[in-house]
Amino acid sequence: MSSSAEYLAHRLNSYIANNENNIRQYISELVQDGLGIMNASDEELQLLLEAPQRSVYYFADMISRRAQIGWSTHGHSAVDVNIYSTGAKSLHGNHENTEIGDFLQSYLDVDVQPITEELVEKLKGFSIAGEHQTAWTGKIPSEADFESVSRHYESLYSDAPPPLSG
Repeated sequence: MSSSAEYLAHRLNSYIANNENNIRQYISELVQDGLGIMNASDEELQLLLEAPQRSVYYFADMISRRAQIGWSTHGHSAVDVNIYSTGAKSLHGNHENTEIGDFLQSYLDVDVQPITEELVEKLKGFSIAGEHQTAWTGKIPSEADFESVSRHYESLYSDAPPPLSG
């Protein structure tokens, strides 16, 4: 992911305001270049095309489902998060978030491969709210899911553009 959902939503809505052609192609390029998602479904792209005012939510949701993580908000502040420890002398300074997991795996001498394999196996054909899922990305949010957050996002983009960095 090279851009925040907010930045991509701003770019999409600016493009739509100034162009009538090739919007679906532009959306596909934003998803690939900005999110690094090369396998976006037609349904995901169609949601962005039909309701670009909700695109910040759709972009964030696409990443979150693929990472299989949930958030209380899809916003991204890009602010460093402090982590404090004692006794871990090899962990100091700034680190990418993935380095923290690598450090913990090494420091605790944990083999994560067996649990990774178990989780992958359990995710095959999982269900959400009684709906069988055929894709590991999970259920695309329903209209009711989007309605619950739409006022928040629409108010963000009424006058001012979102931050320009990812």
